[in-house]
Amino acid sequence: MKPNGRSEALDYLLPRRCWADTSSTLGMKNDSEYVHGLVKKWGTERLLFGTDFPMWDHAEELERFNA
Repeated sequence: MKPNGRSEALDYLLPRRCWADTSSTLGMKNDSEYVHGLVKKWGTERLLFGTDFPMWDHAEELERFNA
């Protein structure tokens, strides 16, 4: 992941007891490398699929996630 405010925040939170989700991430990033980096860094047990419904469509977000 490229350094930016978001990745710095995620790095800060990583050692703590918290979870992250993909809400709004895919629409802004739309980058499979970014998503793979999140999964690799956070692990599947701490990363949740989120869509920010009703703002974004579930099917479209899942399609972006799987791309």
